[in-house]
Amino acid sequence: MKRNIIVYITTVITGFLFANNAYVAVNKLPSVNLESAFTHQVELIGNKKASAVLDASEETSQIASQVIYQIVGESLPKKYKSHTRALAATIVKEANKYGMDPLFLVSVIRHESTFNPDAIGLVGEIGLMQIRPSTAEWLNKKYKIVKKVNLKDPSNNVIIGAFYFNHLRDKFSQNSRWYISAYNMGATKLKRNIAQNIRPKEYVQNVMKYYVKYVKRLNAAYEKAGEVVSINATSTKIASID
Repeated sequence: MKRNIIVYITTVITGFLFANNAYVAVNKLPSVNLESAFTHQVELIGNKKASAVLDASEETSQIASQVIYQIVGESLPKKYKSHTRALAATIVKEANKYGMDPLFLVSVIRHESTFNPDAIGLVGEIGLMQIRPSTAEWLNKKYKIVKKVNLKDPSNNVIIGAFYFNHLRDKFSQNSRWYISAYNMGATKLKRNIAQNIRPKEYVQNVMKYYVKYVKRLNAAYEKAGEVVSINATSTKIASID
């Protein structure tokens, strides 16, 4: 009973913070690696002329982390609100580990499951990043990603999903269209499509729609805080692409 009351109070406070668009200063989150996040952003959007991020200060990195925290907290179902901080931290840590933009992982989660850890796909995919149990077990047996696969656990699911994306990213030489498509249809089927000159794009467009939305939100948070992240107009255009 006592535990339920604590969880309830935490949920109410979290909901209040998100409803008022407030940043959370308590329990500092892992800082986003802005340089690798921006490099991945260029890889995803495709403009090779962008300049690297210079103002990668701790304060700026924390703004990025807090935006991740906000999005996660707003998006999780009520019964999972207590997982907000742990999940946001996992997203940032895994993105940093693989040189990804955490907003990309957030976008995949948004499209795949609308942040519902209980989501089950048409062919048995489970959880936030909609991973097939057979795929998760194969990856974990070969690469020892986690101690035990539990795709219904939000953080466990993201750890495996992020690893899989990095695996596909390497396999398809950082070609974002290919590795995003491969996550959806599988590497073997994608290779067949490429051989037949079929260029899948619907899934990629759906993920990128959310990605651009979240990047714009992050830029707005930087502007509100008076932070300058990009060093020229070209960089800003990439982050604000329509």
